[in-house]
Amino acid sequence: MRKTLLTLLLLAAVTVISYTQYFKKTNRDPASLGLSVDRYLSYLPEGYRNGAREYLQMMGQGSYEQGNVWGANSGIVSFNIQLLDRNQCFRNLARTFYESIPAYTHPQRREGNITFSLVDSTQNSTLESGWLWRQALQYAGGNANLAMTLIGLCGHDNVHQFPNNYNFRCPSSNGAMYLQGALGEETILSDRTTRQLINYQAPLAGGEALPSKYFHVMGAAYLTCSLVRAGIPNLIVRQLQRGAINTYRAMRLCETVRPREFCDPISNMNSTQFMTLVRNFRTNPESCVTNLNSGQNWREFRQTPECVMLGELEEFVGNETIGYSELRRHFEAYMGRIVASRLFREQIMNPEHCNQIQWTRSTMNRLQRFSLSGSCGSGVSVQRCQEAQRVMRSWWMDFVWSEEQHRMG
Repeated sequence: MRKTLLTLLLLAAVTVISYTQYFKKTNRDPASLGLSVDRYLSYLPEGYRNGAREYLQMMGQGSYEQGNVWGANSGIVSFNIQLLDRNQCFRNLARTFYESIPAYTHPQRREGNITFSLVDSTQNSTLESGWLWRQALQYAGGNANLAMTLIGLCGHDNVHQFPNNYNFRCPSSNGAMYLQGALGEETILSDRTTRQLINYQAPLAGGEALPSKYFHVMGAAYLTCSLVRAGIPNLIVRQLQRGAINTYRAMRLCETVRPREFCDPISNMNSTQFMTLVRNFRTNPESCVTNLNSGQNWREFRQTPECVMLGELEEFVGNETIGYSELRRHFEAYMGRIVASRLFREQIMNPEHCNQIQWTRSTMNRLQRFSLSGSCGSGVSVQRCQEAQRVMRSWWMDFVWSEEQHRMG
């Protein structure tokens, strides 16, 4: 009973952090909801409370104005900057540790990929599984907490890190530490999940087109160390991290499916009508673009439904070497996302009720079931319905993917 209560209190605090950031993002006042992290933490034993405070600080408490947990990892970045600023010995150790990390190019890496792919790992490379963890332990003198802190400085993300004014830099986004298995073979994504991700998210391009996102594993390990140090049982730590990552994914999904004023008017457009729009645009781009002769390296599109769509597909529409068959494929994928968003709002959950997703597993179960066998209703072609269901399966797999990586961390 005590463990269940502790888990609920910690989950409530994490949820408050995430929803406060969400309401900031949508220009609503979280104070009006009576949200208070301290209220939940006050019920915890003192040792647990201190560990939870450090965890929540890294999650982003107090950093709402600078960023959010799903954007720039502002909480962890701020926490790391404080570590580096207040301890010169640690700063020097971090510099020597990161200078020791080798430059590395995976032998199977595709030209043009800026990060490791889903199918890249130490199992098919010249690096040994667990090499990063062993190296960090060596520099930390065998202290596991210090070793994880060293890794967490740069390992929590391969883009959003601390400023480059500490006489050392984090590895590039395709640096060796971001290769799956760097912490150990047991931290490589399972074959089953890898196959599902490829089937649902990259059936044509294959696993090489998907990023590995291995930083999620290292970030989860780094985040939860404060809880483990505070003596909080491992089972509760896993439940808490699962709740945190589901909240993160729920917020991302709610932003994705939110109604957009330019989508409804074109939701029934067919490929023939789209091709007519493309031909007209390629002949007369001034019909949609407002700054053709400004000398800028980007084009501003008029705010009409058709022009907004062409702008979002500009990479393909503006490239006249791309044929109409490929354009149709990108168009149907685009329309599939629009239909999937509408179906989610109608059949799964209204995004205005986003704060309920954290507390019910049945929401994700409904998403999975609907993505496999749900009806798209009248007026939606079989092809478009199948594409919408594929998009929804992709959303569901994002939860599975994130959960597995955070569980391994």
